[in-house]
Amino acid sequence: QIKVISPQINVELDSPSIINSKPFNADLKISNLVNIEADLVIDFAGEQYNTTISPQSMVLFSKSFVANTDTTIQVNISGDVDSTIIKSIQYGESGVMNISANPVYPEGNISIPFNFSNDGLLDLELACSINAVNGAQTKDVSKTFYVIAGVTYADEFNLNLTPGIWQLNYQSPFNSGNVNLEVKKRQDILITDIVAGSMVNGLIPLTVTVQNNGFDDFVGN
Repeated sequence: QIKVISPQINVELDSPSIINSKPFNADLKISNLVNIEADLVIDFAGEQYNTTISPQSMVLFSKSFVANTDTTIQVNISGDVDSTIIKSIQYGESGVMNISANPVYPEGNISIPFNFSNDGLLDLELACSINAVNGAQTKDVSKTFYVIAGVTYADEFNLNLTPGIWQLNYQSPFNSGNVNLEVKKRQDILITDIVAGSMVNGLIPLTVTVQNNGFDDFVGN
C-alpha cells in the first residue's frame, strides 16, 4: 500500500492594520506542514520569488511599503499549492485646517485664528503654516503641535503687516487654501471737497468733505 502525501502549507501575512505616512513592513511567513518538499512560485505584492521549502520548514519574506491612502497587500502562491491572500490596510492620518480672518485689520501686529480638526484614526504631530504676500513683501509663520484623533486644535498666527491688500496662503499636510484681507492705517483722512458759502458777518463758511480711509473712527475738526 502506497500512501500519497499532498503538499500542505500555512501562510501568514503580518502587517499593521492601520498605517501613517511613514514606511511600514509586511512579513510573509510560509510553513511546509508535511514531509515532502513544496515547490512554490510566490508573488508578494508584485515581487516574484521561486522557492523550495523543505519538509517541516518555513521561509520568511519581508517587504517595505509606503502609502498615503487605504491600501491592500496581495499574495499569490502557485506551484505545488495554489493560494491567494489579500489584506486590507487603513490609512489612519486625516485632517482639515481652517483659518478665520477678518476682511480688514489695522496696521501692525495682528492675530489670525486657525484650527486643525484631526478626523483620522491616529494621533498626529504636524506643522501648519501661513504665508502672507503683498507684492514683494512676504511673511511666513509656522506652528508645530500635537493633536489626538477626533480632537480639534485651535491656535493663532501672529503677523506684523503694513497697509495694503494681503493674500494669506495657509497649508497643512492635508489641505491648503487662501484668503485676502486689507490692512489699513489707523488714521488716514483725505479731504475730497471744499465748498465756500456766502459771506455772513464778514465770515465765509466752508463745507469740507473728508474721506476716512483709515481703520479707526475719525473724530476731529
